[in-house]
Amino acid sequence: YMNIKTGQQSPYLLLGLFFAAVALVALVALLVVTSRADSSSQTATVTNTIPTVDNTTIATSAGGSLAASITLTESSKTVYIHGEASDMNGCQHIDTVTGGGGSSWNVKFYRTNVTNGASCSANPLNCYDIAEVNANVTGCAGPTDTSLDYDFTTDVYFNADATDPGSNPDNAGTIWTASVCVADDDGGTSSPCGLQTTEINTLNSLNINSPVAFGSLALNAISPDATMTVTNQGNFNAMKVKIQQQAQWSCDLLGSIPIGRINFSTTNDFVYGNASSITGVAGTVTGLVITKQATTGNPSTGTIYTKLRAPVSGARGSCTAILDFTATS
Repeated sequence: YMNIKTGQQSPYLLLGLFFAAVALVALVALLVVTSRADSSSQTATVTNTIPTVDNTTIATSAGGSLAASITLTESSKTVYIHGEASDMNGCQHIDTVTGGGGSSWNVKFYRTNVTNGASCSANPLNCYDIAEVNANVTGCAGPTDTSLDYDFTTDVYFNADATDPGSNPDNAGTIWTASVCVADDDGGTSSPCGLQTTEINTLNSLNINSPVAFGSLALNAISPDATMTVTNQGNFNAMKVKIQQQAQWSCDLLGSIPIGRINFSTTNDFVYGNASSITGVAGTVTGLVITKQATTGNPSTGTIYTKLRAPVSGARGSCTAILDFTATS
């Protein structure tokens, strides 16, 4: 309160200003106390997710398309099993290259109705257990990526069971299956595993020991037995053999030896003239049936005995001819 007349301040005004200042200081102090920063620790556990094999392809080339059937070769045929797998915890959880925490792959290629199926024991006839060392795992970009590509290879041998119509043994009612399972770093295993199927075709194929030498012969003389060993290099379990001569013998000094001068038999020491002749037309070797190889390193073979009768005249020197052998069912 101010006395207008005298210009003096009222003691009530001073007292009011004092209490206002005290209140302001108290308010500031209260604001400082209530706005002080603090922190609180938080915890959570992210559980493991089971990985998945998203797709599986059986191919005959790296990254190739699905092979509806596979034709083997006389030695072995490389089969590629590839596809994509994922883990929502991160693809490094199943990447044996960068993960390293215990992830693993279990890959089998087997005749579908073989004993124990995907748990079959390794056997070149019907079950291929593909080692993890043959894995090619790529495409995992980092911790935030969830998928990767896999590619496994295995060499399937010439005697692996055929499953096409006419196969021997008769496996036309079944097929071959590729099974791909992956376990992550925590041991969580994909379920179901990735599966894909294909046929293996019948392979009729053979090898012949070569060359065959009949030795030195006088004109019109008959040679001793010359032995030809035929090896079943296919997967048909009752292979037969056809044989023919391409052309007449060619002699380096004089003339030639006509086609038909070789006799053949499956019995040694046979009588020349009482056996079949090899001509320019393919003929089946009667009595020769060769099973397929049952175990690695133990070839399945048959023997053909041959005799050559030199011509009566018109030939001299070193003579050669070519015989063609064909495997049939």
